[in-house]
Amino acid sequence: MKYPIDDFVELSEDIVIGRGRHKKCYKYPRRDDLCIKLAYNEGGAKDIEREIRYLRTLKQKNKDYSVLPEYYGAVRTNLGSGHVYERICDWDGQDCLTLMDVITNSGLLEQYYDLALRETKNLRRILLDNEIITMDLFPVNMLLQKKSDGNVIMRLINDMGSGSLLPLSYYSSWFARKHIIKHWRRFVSDLERYKRTGRLCDSNLVDGFISEMKKDSVNQCE
Repeated sequence: MKYPIDDFVELSEDIVIGRGRHKKCYKYPRRDDLCIKLAYNEGGAKDIEREIRYLRTLKQKNKDYSVLPEYYGAVRTNLGSGHVYERICDWDGQDCLTLMDVITNSGLLEQYYDLALRETKNLRRILLDNEIITMDLFPVNMLLQKKSDGNVIMRLINDMGSGSLLPLSYYSSWFARKHIIKHWRRFVSDLERYKRTGRLCDSNLVDGFISEMKKDSVNQCE
């Protein structure tokens, strides 16, 4: 899918919407639905290259990867070469709630528990059905996107694709399923660790959420 991109985009710190060890993400000026990723070291450049290569692989396989952001191409900026992606946001342009937002805030947890549980389970099914590979699954990268029709869906940002030199999970359904189950179990272990260390709400709802995620990780192997 092509998208009209400016020849040159001016970026500044006041439109940064995310940052990590290797790259920053900027809101595209005057566009709520686009963002620009910029690498500031070699690791970031490799991350972006891996993501782009993997999204192209999914397109060639005719998989439904709508859970992931679209990639629209490279763009020149005042800070160097950037890459334009779909910005996953609510229908009104506001930032989405993340799963981490929900499970760390008692009020949000009570309000969105059923929805978050349903959509996280649905995300697992989508990953397995479409053999979508991720480096990791972090609750901060799992977004609850509100649509204009009132529906809410969970989508993923960051860590798309495999870091392996020979990613067998791209070409073998067996290896893909094995990879997804392994990373889902790691996601559940992370939730348990967050709970032990006090990063999550002290709530029976959190315990119930983790229990459901553990149940699903076992069922995947049956």
